Amino acid sequence: MATGGAGDRKQRALALKLFGFEIDVEWSFAATALIPLGAGRTVLGCVQWLVLALVSVVAHELGHAFVARRFGAHPTITLVWFGGQTRLNARAMTRSQELAVFVAGPLASFAFGALALAAHYVVPQHRSELTHSIITDATFMGFAWGVLNLVPVLPQDGSQIVRSLLGRRSFDPFTLFDVIASALVLVASTLVLSQIELLEKRTLYFTAAAALLYQGILLWDVFEARADAAHARTLDELSASLAAEHDDAIRDVEALLPKLRSRAARWRALRMIANAHFRAKRYRQTVEAIDRLPSGSWIEEHVTVESFVKTEQPERALAFARARNAADPSPYSRRLLLYSLSHAGLLDEALAIDLAVVDDDGRWVAPALTDALFRARRYADAVQWLQRVVARYDQAGDAYNLACAYALQGQPELAVRALESAIDRGYYNRAHLEADEDLRSILGRPDVQALIERMPTAAPVPAPPLKLNTSAPSPQTAVAYARVTK
Repeated sequence: MATGGAGDRKQRALALKLFGFEIDVEWSFAATALIPLGAGRTVLGCVQWLVLALVSVVAHELGHAFVARRFGAHPTITLVWFGGQTRLNARAMTRSQELAVFVAGPLASFAFGALALAAHYVVPQHRSELTHSIITDATFMGFAWGVLNLVPVLPQDGSQIVRSLLGRRSFDPFTLFDVIASALVLVASTLVLSQIELLEKRTLYFTAAAALLYQGILLWDVFEARADAAHARTLDELSASLAAEHDDAIRDVEALLPKLRSRAARWRALRMIANAHFRAKRYRQTVEAIDRLPSGSWIEEHVTVESFVKTEQPERALAFARARNAADPSPYSRRLLLYSLSHAGLLDEALAIDLAVVDDDGRWVAPALTDALFRARRYADAVQWLQRVVARYDQAGDAYNLACAYALQGQPELAVRALESAIDRGYYNRAHLEADEDLRSILGRPDVQALIERMPTAAPVPAPPLKLNTSAPSPQTAVAYARVTK
């Protein structure tokens, strides 16, 4: 089964990495062994079934994952209860691309079944009873589960395929009609399958009961969302007040929070609270809101990283940035990582990041590593770093810092040349320059005094404040949140 969001990874029993995909197996997947147990198998037979089910479900989810990665997604796989989920973790994917991803899973199951069927003819006829049982189970899982997955029952791939054909998207919430139609299809499918005997009846009824229970959970979620509809309108009104930095609005959202029943509404409210505190530079309260987020949810990445850093929790900022970069190794993720490594004091690792793979807004986080190198008195490294930064971002402040690094390293000629470059780029803070202890060794030089005299007397348009990101959070951010939330 493929879905569009990103899920909680705290309950995993096993973590794997296969073909570059992270695969988490949760403890609940062991419930799959109840299917053969209900059919009267021995404990050893149930263990065999569970292992084969793990391989079969992974093969199915890899079908989704390979196609999703082809379309630019960064999928992760989680095995839960009686199946698995492939989280697409994609910002944008067309409806036709989503449809291809949904179809790929059942096709992978059929391929798995075909391989098992081929083994039936390749393996000698005098094979052991255990080998025969393994081949039979694997063949059944590939074909039968592939067919069952195409039945349009939530949350199976068949339902997602139908939704996609009807113009719906993977991230669209389930409606009351979706759940009722799914339940009716489930009942009808169970009655048909009981007549053609594709599954042993006890196994069929047990699986149908579990699926029907899931429909009930979805129905409860729909009613919770409806109950929160009125509160959603209140949140809309409070959102404008929060944007205007009215502290009373924060208290109003906090008062509303216990009344919210759905996870999505609680997520939205806490996200509003965290962002409001962040804009007011109340970083401790921002982190408190982050720690209260529902499992598997997230807020803007720049709010998370900056708040952890400002509350002297660089290890949490770094854990988040590492996980974010692992889930989505994009230029933006590398910017987060560069910033977090600098504040965590891992300067060598930060220096190893190639600025060519950091996005243009890296100019706002580059000073963090510059400051760290100066504090560590690593002036030679600072020179090499600032040469890269100036070449990449062409900022006057970076050229000025390069002059300071040269001066502290005992290279006055290069320091003067870098200072001239900074002034040519628009550096204007004469008072700071004349009082800067880092440049004390060259300030008395006539050529430096000449440079100072030709500095601009009026400041250019001020640079915008330090920022890490202004876009909405990406789905894969939740993968990183599971690593750092308490």
